[in-house]
Amino acid sequence: MVGPMRSLSVAVLLPLVLLACANLPPRAGSDEEGRRFGELFLKSLRWDGPESSADLVAPEVRPAYLAQIKIAKADDDHLKIANYEPKELVRQAKDRIQIQASIDWYVEPDVTVHHAQMKIDLRHQHGGWAVVGLENGPIPLTPLPLFGLPAPDGGAVWADGGAVAAQAR
Repeated sequence: MVGPMRSLSVAVLLPLVLLACANLPPRAGSDEEGRRFGELFLKSLRWDGPESSADLVAPEVRPAYLAQIKIAKADDDHLKIANYEPKELVRQAKDRIQIQASIDWYVEPDVTVHHAQMKIDLRHQHGGWAVVGLENGPIPLTPLPLFGLPAPDGGAVWADGGAVAAQAR
């Protein structure tokens, strides 16, 4: 009698477990989730402006990002993204990816359109993705190293441990 009950339990529970697993969201830090976040950053940069897109930049590099906006005179009123197209995603480490995108921009009042293959470095932290570096675009932001001194919260910081704070000043 124990055999048929066990078979019945497995027959009922197994489909429920499989159904539950099939409806789970992609694992945190997945390439697809990172790709969507990179596209969200590009969309925010184009339609909302660089100051508004700062919310998507990691807190430890946000001051440097905002400082670079001022240096490049690329605030929300002056930087105009004419076009962008995400191209490729490269996994750099378990918690790091790089989105490569084609981007066209100009900074008013100048109307010269610049074109570049921008690299957006993302790190998965605190349950979501954040921008930690930008290369070859309208706002340069030196990427955090893949491996650096551990931060108090366990995240990576710049190799010298204080470059972000110094850059923001």
